[in-house]
Amino acid sequence: MSFTIDTAIWRGRRLRSVTECETVGVVGSGWDFFISYTQADRAWAEWIAWALAEDEHHILVRAWDSGPGSNPVQDLRAGTRDATRTIAVLSNDYLSSVYGGAEWQAAWAGDPEGVGQKLLAVRVADCDGPNQGTLPPAGRADLFGLSEGTAMTRLRLMASAAIAGRARPQAPPGPPESPGSPGLPGSAQTVPRAARFPGKLPRVAGLDRDTGEAIAEQLGRLPLALEQAAAWLNRSGMPGLEYLDLLRRHHAGPGASARSGDRGDPVATLWDISAGRVGAESPAAVQLLSVCAYLASEPVPLDLFTAHAELLPEPLSSAVADPPAFAGVLAVLTGYALASVTQVGLRLHHLVRSAVRSRDNQPSDPLALALWLLRVDAPAEIHGSPRSWPRWAALVPHVLAATGHADRAGRQLAPTALEDTAWLLDRAAAYLHVQGRLAEAKALHERALILDEALYGPDHPAVAMRLDALAQILRDLGQLE
Repeated sequence: MSFTIDTAIWRGRRLRSVTECETVGVVGSGWDFFISYTQADRAWAEWIAWALAEDEHHILVRAWDSGPGSNPVQDLRAGTRDATRTIAVLSNDYLSSVYGGAEWQAAWAGDPEGVGQKLLAVRVADCDGPNQGTLPPAGRADLFGLSEGTAMTRLRLMASAAIAGRARPQAPPGPPESPGSPGLPGSAQTVPRAARFPGKLPRVAGLDRDTGEAIAEQLGRLPLALEQAAAWLNRSGMPGLEYLDLLRRHHAGPGASARSGDRGDPVATLWDISAGRVGAESPAAVQLLSVCAYLASEPVPLDLFTAHAELLPEPLSSAVADPPAFAGVLAVLTGYALASVTQVGLRLHHLVRSAVRSRDNQPSDPLALALWLLRVDAPAEIHGSPRSWPRWAALVPHVLAATGHADRAGRQLAPTALEDTAWLLDRAAAYLHVQGRLAEAKALHERALILDEALYGPDHPAVAMRLDALAQILRDLGQLE
């Protein structure tokens, strides 16, 4: 089977579907599937969308259908409301994403018994899935660790079974001739890319196919690792065979089996290889990565740094204060595929964050800085101050991530960092309280209370304030006796 499709037919189908559904965020009809994913898994989402669109399904996917400045909340509502079914692209990043959780929960709430198979789930990484017990076998599929042909078969069987209402047998398609063979399709909004199956090395000038396959195999065909390897090769100009030898020597080196960067963690391997070069090009880029490693998968607002340059260490402080220099720092990170810059902020894949943290010799320093930046930036007034809510909506995933790392670091942190942690937990709880997320707010208030009692003792005014806030939550939950 070939992936080549007639561009004019595709363009006509895409234009017709957009006309029927008008646009993302506007009431309409005609979408067969809404692809729910987090930015870290965009390559998988686009491949899934492309594959299903080839079967004449109308697909709604943010990568193609959301214009600049689009509102993710409106996209969520449009997807779960206007599409017949939602396909959740599951990974650890997705499961920790605020918007991802809201999307699959909205789809599940519309069909909690799974009778209409409104929620389908595909795992693109080894992770736990939401409410897997409520999904019928035909409503979920594992696509990771497979050949492209096998993954395509599983995806199509799942989609056809959902539409037909039963998992009817279906002849598997033959192996695709080329994952990038379709011509560039057109759309009424963003032009979708020809989707490349995650698991193959992106194009590298001058790299022969056999060497590319050997590199991909050495990296366990992890999509993020392949993207970073291609970025390294393109940026450094290193011959492919020399790079392959570097990977093999790293895996076979002394202590390799004891490092998290062995064959089981190719992203950590690549960070070991690239850290020195990135640091030589831009020490500020390594400092920025070290702080962001303790934040969340969601985009980190760039003004978290640019608005507080005086709090940052050198040379990052000077770079952040100079827009062209800061652009150069970001260019280094994106050039090595260590991060991506979106309209919302700087995004790091969870495997990159994990690799950077595992190589951090003084983890308390960047974590303490992350906590301090968040405390300085986050609005203190929340109740009765709705103007502060949008900023908290952007910061709360990072507050939860950083305070989670602080809990695990424990006594390694200085008392000032623990004070910042308690303050952030209390203010995040207040934000979740006004948003009606009472159970989550209660848990954060309890964590803040434990920290304050340890820092100040049970009779301190700060402890009394935490107890009062917790009592309000319990009263709203109906649990105050």
